[in-house]
Amino acid sequence: MIHFNRFMKNKLIYSYDITMRCNLRCSYCYATDILDNKKSGDVAVADKVVQAFKDYKENYPGHIIELDLLGGDPLVAANIWDFIDAYMETGFDLWIITNLMMGKRTLTKAKEYLNKYPKLGICATWHSEIDDEKFKENLLFFKDATKPMYNQVDEVTYRNFVTSFVLFNDNPDMYEKAKWAVDNDISYGITILYDDQMLYRREMKDMWTEETKWVWRNSYNYTHTKWTWDDEPITLDQFEDMKLSQISHNYNLLCYPNNWHIRYDGETYNSCNYLPRIRKHIDEGIHPKKLYCKDMDCKCSVTACKEVYSER
Repeated sequence: MIHFNRFMKNKLIYSYDITMRCNLRCSYCYATDILDNKKSGDVAVADKVVQAFKDYKENYPGHIIELDLLGGDPLVAANIWDFIDAYMETGFDLWIITNLMMGKRTLTKAKEYLNKYPKLGICATWHSEIDDEKFKENLLFFKDATKPMYNQVDEVTYRNFVTSFVLFNDNPDMYEKAKWAVDNDISYGITILYDDQMLYRREMKDMWTEETKWVWRNSYNYTHTKWTWDDEPITLDQFEDMKLSQISHNYNLLCYPNNWHIRYDGETYNSCNYLPRIRKHIDEGIHPKKLYCKDMDCKCSVTACKEVYSER
């Protein structure tokens, strides 16, 4: 078989809704219908999540995990700091995905924890409906706490504090925001979670302006993602020319889905909408899976590992 994106083969990325509470109500948020300020942090489920990752490390010592805390906004979870202290004992990476629009007390605590744990990171999502100047002020508050993290999968170092743009190509003043981030030495990425248009589609890029291309070429997505084809490294331009975002349209392949989700109530499922939905509970632990991918336009080719075994 041809291994495609073998760098991610033994990595799982889990997201966990540690809280359903949020301090914002953005019109485009995917979680609008399930936000609930009464669900501020379930300690029993959180303990099970930590134990599941400890068990995973024991059962699959050659694998790597990244856990992304979602919600709601994790920084308003009642049990956020206790959870981080317990989870970091696993030795895996942990990222807090937050709108960063918090009071100074919370931000100071988060900064303290960034300095405390080398494998803890914060990804601040730059929404189009927040106060840009306040957001910039909060970003700069963390600047002296940023440090490199080491990613064992693709052998690169990256910052433990980044900002991520939401609604790519539909975020007001995105070019100016990206330029500001670069000028202030703040790494940024592109979030496709809220965007129905895939960033990696050639037909979409044909509509990009020069400013859009600049934002893309200076993003973490462009500079840090790696792929191989037939065990040879390929560039992002080659990836696009080969139309690998549509790989399952041209080939029969196996997928190692590396994006999984843990709900607030402990239910777990694979995030890909085109693979058979596997629903379990965190009580059953977490395990790697290998599934046949039948989607004609793969949404996760840029991250998940694929194995090509024949042409369609």
